[in-house]
Amino acid sequence: MRISIALMSLPAASAWSTLTMKQSGVNSSRRDMLQKGAALATSIAIPASANAYAVPDLLYPFEALEPYIDAPTMKIHHDKHHATYVANINKATEARTSAT
Repeated sequence: MRISIALMSLPAASAWSTLTMKQSGVNSSRRDMLQKGAALATSIAIPASANAYAVPDLLYPFEALEPYIDAPTMKIHHDKHHATYVANINKATEARTSAT
């Protein structure tokens, strides 16, 4: 019985959203708040400096996965493929920073 009384005394969710969206006299919509949050998250996630990413060294030797993946395959994957991904993200980041 106490739980149902407590739940009935809580305001509706729409009332909460209306109260929390009003900031300093400006009535922001939920969409505006999400767009601002997404813009902030993007600016934090993408580094502003060029060549911000680098290929990390493996924490184990190339032969460590030898029964399943041979050393030459690991070397090609790490030194060529991973390096290409890192170079491409650095180019994209550089193009983005030079465009602004």
